[in-house]
Amino acid sequence: MPNLQSIAYFSPELILLAAALGIILITTYLDIWQKTRTTLIGFSLGIALLILVVLRPETTHGIFYNLLVWDPFGRFLKIYLVLMAIGLFGIITRDRRTKPIITAEFGFLFCCMIFAALVTVSANHLIVLFIAMQIINLTDFLISQRNNSNPGTITSGWHDLIFQVFSGLVMLMGIVLIYGITGSLFIADIGQILATRPGLKFPITMAWVMILFGLVHSITGVLRLHRDLRSGPVTSESVRLISLTIPQFAEIGVLFRLINVGFGKIADQRPLFLTLSLFAVIAIVYPGWLAIKNRNLRDTLNISGLAQTGFSLLALCALNRSGNSAAIFYQIIFVFGAVAYVAGEIVTDKDRDIAMPGQLVILASLAGIPLTAGFAAKYLVLSSLAGNGPGNYFLITVGIFGYALMFVYYSRLIRLNANVLHGSFRLSIQADRLIFVLRMFILTAIIFMGVYWTPLREHICSIMVLCIPQ
Repeated sequence: MPNLQSIAYFSPELILLAAALGIILITTYLDIWQKTRTTLIGFSLGIALLILVVLRPETTHGIFYNLLVWDPFGRFLKIYLVLMAIGLFGIITRDRRTKPIITAEFGFLFCCMIFAALVTVSANHLIVLFIAMQIINLTDFLISQRNNSNPGTITSGWHDLIFQVFSGLVMLMGIVLIYGITGSLFIADIGQILATRPGLKFPITMAWVMILFGLVHSITGVLRLHRDLRSGPVTSESVRLISLTIPQFAEIGVLFRLINVGFGKIADQRPLFLTLSLFAVIAIVYPGWLAIKNRNLRDTLNISGLAQTGFSLLALCALNRSGNSAAIFYQIIFVFGAVAYVAGEIVTDKDRDIAMPGQLVILASLAGIPLTAGFAAKYLVLSSLAGNGPGNYFLITVGIFGYALMFVYYSRLIRLNANVLHGSFRLSIQADRLIFVLRMFILTAIIFMGVYWTPLREHICSIMVLCIPQ
């Protein structure tokens, strides 16, 4: 399909980019109210979501000489990313601790991050992927550091940025190495070339490790978690929720495309398995061990973000259709739980009776207690690894160990919240109506998918159709 016709399928990205530039340009010359800025951001997200829902192509498409691709899998991830952005933006605008952050600069950075995440999901070119990932990392840093006035945490934040820049340079070196080996930067072409040249094990392994090192956002999450457990979180939970959901969800989609279209085509897949396993083990074991060791219950969000993403990486280690669907399923369930938990933290002081029982259900899901979606997600991850050799059984053991650590940690939080809860649950809407509706929807989904998880998993399997341009 010609580029001018295919460009309609990438109009959500163009709308968000126009919104980001429009906000910063308008506010440069006009002093518009905060409510107007909020409306503009919400309207752009709503239009982008509407377009993604309406456009249902029967075939896959490429644009800009196949730099970007459109396929059912990318469309599904984009819809979920925009829905996630709408929920996060709604929480931030209703969190009294973060209302001053809804400025023109925040709107520009937030729209740029969502734009880059959508481009990342559709990228078929390693340089496009690299640029989009750097935009995500930079906007993430600027959003988290905008209201930071603590000299100690400012220094730690700059350490995070330096590490992100370093990981980006390592990723760029891996991209250069891949170009030297294959002569192409298109992911689909790389997969076709590697499928016919199985002997290049060491250079391909080095390139894959470098690219993965630059991609995995959980590496920086290790630094952020260690800093926050020592000195306290830099930003409020509602703002940190952006860093722990959007980048990691986009990167899971990128890894899925790289494995199934690009590097996964090489005959010897042991390098992919070993490197993914290493990152997964670190992301699962480290936060749980650190939380148990410090006996610190104050930073639930960072611990959840890092450990739960580790389980998604663990599912990708299966290198099969079952593991791919389990990774996406797990990431969706984590985002549900994280958004609902932060929404509950916002209204807890305002209406404790309505917030605390919901928090118990959410914590039970994060802990993986049966009859919640968190248990179903962990079960699917571990079952996808069964029956594929001793390496997979080792990962199952690591997953069970991490499961036990998280279970102990969240059980403490459940007990703490249960002790704090006073009075009986009253079905009222004294808290913010949007937050109430959002939490009730997610709580219902968590319970429903804890019993009937098959429909969502079957839908994820049905949309695993990737565009492979010829």
